[in-house]
Parts: sequence; structure tokens; C-alpha cells
Amino acid sequence: MLVPPVTFRPVHGFDAPASPWGAGHRGVDLEVRAGDAVVATADGVVLYAGTVVDRGVVSLLHENGLRTTLQPVEPRVAAGDAVAQGAVVGTVQDLPAASHCTPRMCLHWGLRNADDYLDPLDWTVGQGPIRLKPVPAPRSRRIRRTRRCSPGSRAAS
Repeated sequence: MLVPPVTFRPVHGFDAPASPWGAGHRGVDLEVRAGDAVVATADGVVLYAGTVVDRGVVSLLHENGLRTTLQPVEPRVAAGDAVAQGAVVGTVQDLPAASHCTPRMCLHWGLRNADDYLDPLDWTVGQGPIRLKPVPAPRSRRIRRTRRCSPGSRAAS
């Protein structure tokens, strides 16, 4: 299970695209302030820590094969670094004009399994969807048939 990368204040949820190139929101946005610490959501290795277009990005590969991406982040780690769950990997960059959450600032948290985008909240401790636990069916009660006694006969005791 994952832990949130920042104090948990969701602004915009996951919206799976209908196709690999379709519209959607491939992650969740969490409300933040510039300078907030951003932590590793699970143990893993840093795949990328640098700039993409105009913002800092940190991407982590986790032991279970999942990959998280966090942006905009001023990285404090480098590609190849091993990180533990909860370790600071960077701080939120002060890029309010680049935020798609304007007037608020937000951290985008994406999660992938190979080429499939997943909702990070489904994998987050205490946040995922409710899953019903299978419970064995109750034993059926056998109905005892009672013998009817004919008049004048005795029932065995």
C-alpha cells in the first residue's frame, strides 16, 4: 500500500481515459503550498528526477512494479537513488502560473502499472474503495421430519 506524498487534501480526482490517447486525468491532484515536503509513497528506486518542460518531476519505481510520478517537485534525489517509504524526495516548486489547479497550487500524483494508469487513492492506506470480504454461506439447516404416528401406535422415545 502507498502513503500520500503530501498532507492529504485532494483537489481533483482520477478520471481514467477511455483509450490510451484519450482525454482524462491520469492521477490525482493534492492541494499544497510551495516548499511543502514531498515524500516517497512506497519503497523504491528513483527512475527520474529533473525538469520536464517547465516543472520538476520525480518518478519512482516501486518493488511491486508500480511507478509513481510527482510534479511540480524540486528534487532532492537523483536517478538511481534508493528511497524508503516516507523519505523526502523533494519540495513543491513555486509555480502557481503553471498549476492547472489555479488559483490553488497542487501536486499531481500519478500511478502506473506498465502502461496502465491507476487511481493512486485505490492503492493508498485508508483511502481505497471498499471491498467486500467473501464470507462462506451459512450452513443449511436440515429440517427434521417427524414421523407421524398412526392412532394407537406409540412413538419411540
